[in-house]
Amino acid sequence: MEPIEKFKLILVEATRLQIESVEDVLKEVFGERHRTLINTKYLRGRLQMPLHKFEKFCTLLGVRNEFSKKGIGHPFIKIESNVYLTQKSSLVSLKNTSRTQNVAASQSVGGLKNSRIDPIGKKEIQFVVTGGSMENYFFDGDTLKCRLIENIEEVKNGEVYVFSIRGYDALMLKQAQVIKRKHGVKNVAHQIKLISFNDEYNKPFFVDVENIDQIFKVVLMQRKY
Repeated sequence: MEPIEKFKLILVEATRLQIESVEDVLKEVFGERHRTLINTKYLRGRLQMPLHKFEKFCTLLGVRNEFSKKGIGHPFIKIESNVYLTQKSSLVSLKNTSRTQNVAASQSVGGLKNSRIDPIGKKEIQFVVTGGSMENYFFDGDTLKCRLIENIEEVKNGEVYVFSIRGYDALMLKQAQVIKRKHGVKNVAHQIKLISFNDEYNKPFFVDVENIDQIFKVVLMQRKY
């Protein structure tokens, strides 16, 4: 696969995952007029993208070496079915209410007070992981970019979410398994089984849907090496 084809795929995935540092990385690598250069020259085949620029772009954005060099797999490291890892500073401060910004900056998953979080705009927020219940996939200090789930029916088995549960002072980062039961002619969500990845921690436990205040889907994770 040619660099320009890999470049296109990286842009598509970075847009889908809403990696917000893409614009800054493009500007640093290709200059202030990067959009004109990329759209009118590289993408149209009028000019070949220099390999060293493509490699710098991949390095700054945290693209997997297997993809940048061989075009194998996904551009970003996939941790779980719905979580991708970037090694660089591709997460930025999100536009939340001032209260949420202060909380997000000073607290973390595992230590965040269980007040309702009300992000605005894209309904996204960042959390920092504390503790080791989700090792060896999520580690203490990892930063999570999350999206507010509007409906319990959006929760998918096997994916990872941050839960705000009534009666608990801390937010919980867990893998979810939805337990349904018959309600009229439909099967509806009754409980969610919360699963830790680290076997040394407590066994999975069940929480009734009505006791869940909010659910955030983890869409991107940043790890500092």
